[in-house]
Amino acid sequence: MNGEKNIEFRKKFSSQDIETIVIYSSSPEKRVIGYATVDSIVIDTPDSLWKRFYKKGGIDKDRFSSYFNGKEIGVGIRIKNVSRLKEAVTPTQLGIEGAIPQNFKFLDRGVITKLERKVI
Repeated sequence: MNGEKNIEFRKKFSSQDIETIVIYSSSPEKRVIGYATVDSIVIDTPDSLWKRFYKKGGIDKDRFSSYFNGKEIGVGIRIKNVSRLKEAVTPTQLGIEGAIPQNFKFLDRGVITKLERKVI
């Protein structure tokens, strides 16, 4: 969360209008560390996504290629206004129950309000 990364690559993404994404640090931390505003969604071939955004994706070419292996279409979620929490919190502390999926999970506005109170 040092500002170098401003796009998240995904194999798929929701067709619903998403305004905010929660930034979750997986193993070993397994905590929510921040959130960001969705600037735009870019749907394109993995090659085109790489050519356009490789400098801002926070991933090397080998991992990117492995992630999108066999996929004809990929998604780039461009983010802005990244906010880091003062202290990382568990999903349970925010009222999020169950496993955190790799792709996306819809949260109600109350969760985002809780996060906004915990920003540095």
